[in-house]
Amino acid sequence: MTTLPNITANIALEIQTIAEYVSPLFDEVKGQDLPKVYKPGLCVVQWEGDDVERETGVVDRYDRVFNILSFAKNPFGSLQQIDALQKLFTNIHSLQIKGSSRYMRIGSFLPSRPFLTEDKVVYASIGKLHAQVRQMAAQEVHPPIGGIIIRPILPPIDGDGESGGENGDSGGEDGGITPPGYEDDIVIGEDCRKGEM
Repeated sequence: MTTLPNITANIALEIQTIAEYVSPLFDEVKGQDLPKVYKPGLCVVQWEGDDVERETGVVDRYDRVFNILSFAKNPFGSLQQIDALQKLFTNIHSLQIKGSSRYMRIGSFLPSRPFLTEDKVVYASIGKLHAQVRQMAAQEVHPPIGGIIIRPILPPIDGDGESGGENGDSGGEDGGITPPGYEDDIVIGEDCRKGEM
């Protein structure tokens, strides 16, 4: 079983994903670049722009706008393309990003009226497709803790100046934390004192 990568927020892959989804409606689908010669039955998927917002402390949301340009030989044919695209995008809530296990959320699709292109032969319509993708936000990396030093408590000092109370009692007012470098220090991980002992 092949595991797909968790690719998110990748404009090129998102264009390919949309292009493959609409491809059954057209003779040819291209990504991003308009051809020099327009022809009926062609569709071009373009990224127009986006807004980025920090949605939570760990997730960024990208609100994308894509242009879906469709070309037809007459206004009626263009209207048929618009109708088919509207139905296609209304029937889904998300698309799996090409080559990824993640999804892009599909929003509204707003087409323009058919218009005659500058070549005075082919008609076209431009549809604005709104979509959202999410991506893990870049996190600040902190250096790991070098180590932990545990220092024992010194036993109390009795009246003779020797450590140790009556009956082996190790607690009392005269006890205290051992000074740095005491031989009974317990070091967990890397010793972070770096020769300061």
